Amino acid sequence: LLGLACAACLSAPRSRAPAARAMRPPGVDLVVAQDGSGDFRTVQAALDAIPEGNATHKLVLVRDGVYREKIFVTRSHVSLVGESRAGTRLEYAELRRAWRQAHPDDWGAAVVNVGPEVSDLLLANLTVRNDYGRLNGDDDHQFAIRSGGGATRIALLHATVAADGGDTLSLWNGATGLSYQSACDFEGAVDFVCPRGWAYVTDSRFFSRSLTAALWHDGSKDRDQKLVVRHSRFDGIPGFPLGRNNRDGQIYVLDALFSPRLADRPMSLPSAPETYQWGARHYYASCRREGGDYAWFADNLASADGAPREEEIDARWTFGGRWDPEASLPAVLPFAALPRPENGWRFVDPDGVRLRWGPARQGGAQRLRFGRGEPPPLVAQTAETSWETGALEPASRYFWRVDTITKGGIVEGPSWSFETRPLRIALAGDSTVTDEQGWGRGFAARLAPQAVCLNRAKGGRSSKSYAAEGLWQEVLRDRPDYVLIQFGHNDAPGKGPERETDPATTYRANLARYVDEARAAGAVPVLLTSLTRRYYQADGRVHSDLEAYAEAVRAVAQAKGVAVLDLHARSLELLDRMGPEQGLALGTLKADGSLDKTHLGEAGSRLFGGVVADELRRAIPALARFIAPAPQEAQP
Repeated sequence: LLGLACAACLSAPRSRAPAARAMRPPGVDLVVAQDGSGDFRTVQAALDAIPEGNATHKLVLVRDGVYREKIFVTRSHVSLVGESRAGTRLEYAELRRAWRQAHPDDWGAAVVNVGPEVSDLLLANLTVRNDYGRLNGDDDHQFAIRSGGGATRIALLHATVAADGGDTLSLWNGATGLSYQSACDFEGAVDFVCPRGWAYVTDSRFFSRSLTAALWHDGSKDRDQKLVVRHSRFDGIPGFPLGRNNRDGQIYVLDALFSPRLADRPMSLPSAPETYQWGARHYYASCRREGGDYAWFADNLASADGAPREEEIDARWTFGGRWDPEASLPAVLPFAALPRPENGWRFVDPDGVRLRWGPARQGGAQRLRFGRGEPPPLVAQTAETSWETGALEPASRYFWRVDTITKGGIVEGPSWSFETRPLRIALAGDSTVTDEQGWGRGFAARLAPQAVCLNRAKGGRSSKSYAAEGLWQEVLRDRPDYVLIQFGHNDAPGKGPERETDPATTYRANLARYVDEARAAGAVPVLLTSLTRRYYQADGRVHSDLEAYAEAVRAVAQAKGVAVLDLHARSLELLDRMGPEQGLALGTLKADGSLDKTHLGEAGSRLFGGVVADELRRAIPALARFIAPAPQEAQP
């Protein structure tokens, strides 16, 4: 705990001038101070002074000091806020096992006990610690904070929650529980962060003293219940395991950094198989371990219910519309908090973003610092709580900070960062567009690091079946900036009623639909005529069977005012110039050993992927800086 506390001191926002010690600072309803300078000397006395049935927000400011008292929270709409995270300490020694020997339930077994009907409780800028283990040498269950019954909407901001045993943070509201933690430190033994219901944790640190599990979740009341941990770091004693479920639940861990001491042990289901309705539901994305990754935390979001994308998963998604804490929590800290995009976010649109934040509780003017370096430069002074960045560089990291101007000086906010996503170019089409058998791989190789190719082409699909199977909707879910669309091969006669289209009618209608829906989704559509098959005839030239489909693409492009890459014409030109021997060598062999005259091998992908890249650079000049020039163009 000493390490966490010291780190908290170092990371806490700093004030440039000493704050005046006032009885009732702006925005504060009650003050607790051990020296008698506040309204009350104990935290419990201040909480008891809030009327029963309270329905309006009350902020209780607790001055620095070690408060060795057990806290019972029975009022709703209360914020308990410390003067400083390391200096305001609620500490008590209580062993759950010993408590239950003389009491029928857990009410009173924690340092902070939250009543069963409490809602909208916020703990911020303080330390809560159950130190029974340190004093008595026992690491059995020791609650720092516990809730139960129907309590809901419990949040922790910029807080340290620690115990010398298990079940440190036990927000046990099985049916109704909604909990949110941001910029916190957690420490304890077995299952030391163990919510029930819905929980979201971001930008936090975990230190495990257990060889059993760090995380635990109970989501048995509703299949949708989940624990989501994002942008956080996990450390602990050597060999600490990550987590488990003793009953139904699901845990998402995204953007985590694990220390080398993490055990090579997947999250587990230790109870009997009949305990679980829904089986193992442990999901990961973009997790890394110092010293090397383990296979079990490889990205697997596609297997979760609804196959969510990484960028969809935030607090609002977690709570499913039941609560939006980042937009609704009151301003209680002496500095700005609750950044949106949240600290560490990696999916900001390069077109720009509106930065949002929760202001310091005293309000007033703020100085916004923003830029690609750290510390970021001053860019604005504002009384607002949002700011438009304007256009940003793709695949770049930006830093920002909001400092508050007070009568006592400038209160620095914490430093936050986000990354803009790369420019996204999606490919929609049939097998001749795929990485495996088409030009997709060669095209992607020409992209600059600031751009990424999302190849969603699939073999055997036509402009009709691609949409019918939901593949087009998957393209739009990727939120591409540009989408390149090429069909035709499987639209031709003889491919069956599920795929065939008429070039003069249904094929054109399908392409027009793709254009309209891409634009509606915010993407720029680009149409491509079909790559020709390599059907050489006796005259040594290719005789294409796809010209009618190519002409349909040109017609739709003209009618819709959309860019068109005439790959059909360019591929015919190139193949005629190369001749049959070289042209046929661009393909592969079929299973029966005959030449495949439709699909491409590595050399063919490189050639025609390069053609697409060159044509795209010419058709849309704004993309030229994201596509490397052809090798001959790069020569002096």
